[in-house]
Amino acid sequence: MKISEGSLVGREHWINGSLPVGKNNQDAYAWGIRDGAVCAVVADGCGSGTHSEIGAQIGVRAVMEWWTKSREPACIDLTEHVIAKLRLASFVFGDSPQAVNDHFLFTLLIAIVDPRFGTFVLGCGDGVYAVDGIESVELKPQEGNAPNYLGYNLLRPGKCRIDTHFSTGKCERVIIGTDGLAHYKGWESDWKSWVDNQVQLTRRFRMRHHELPDDITAIGVDLCTFTK
Repeated sequence: MKISEGSLVGREHWINGSLPVGKNNQDAYAWGIRDGAVCAVVADGCGSGTHSEIGAQIGVRAVMEWWTKSREPACIDLTEHVIAKLRLASFVFGDSPQAVNDHFLFTLLIAIVDPRFGTFVLGCGDGVYAVDGIESVELKPQEGNAPNYLGYNLLRPGKCRIDTHFSTGKCERVIIGTDGLAHYKGWESDWKSWVDNQVQLTRRFRMRHHELPDDITAIGVDLCTFTK
């Protein structure tokens, strides 16, 4: 198995015109291997949130914790698990609308590949992904630039959930990314070579930093060991 990963703060988060902004990278990501299966997850904190990287970090850690204990990719259980972790964090940061907006608004995109159940792409909010045998897919908010965030459930229970966007029996390669990856020109044709060659994506993103306005994060996995 080969893993390519990387994350970089976006140009507009770092510099506004000629003035430094110094905003944190509000993305987060993680991946893990268990019993011949792999789970990868990326999260994109809401750009208007003061500290939305906190929610993004909580989100990816909650997904990985759920995956280490779960026997199959059940979206309902995963949604409830992530929201439960956000509720715990709200005891520290508060659960007022302002506190939720500042800390807990983030998207999630998850790839799970398991020889027992197949390959799944799950998510809540926007992002991009590609799997062998399909064209690259960009998930966009239905209205404007306001994707659903699981953190909204702290204010309105049942507001949104993690859904299955794609599933298949077997594949060789898969990549998931935050919506910042959509600004990387040519990623749709380049991603397979990134994964095959285990490219250090942070370095690759840094080389194109001038054209990447938003935080960018991606994880690519070569799953050839599952198909041979």
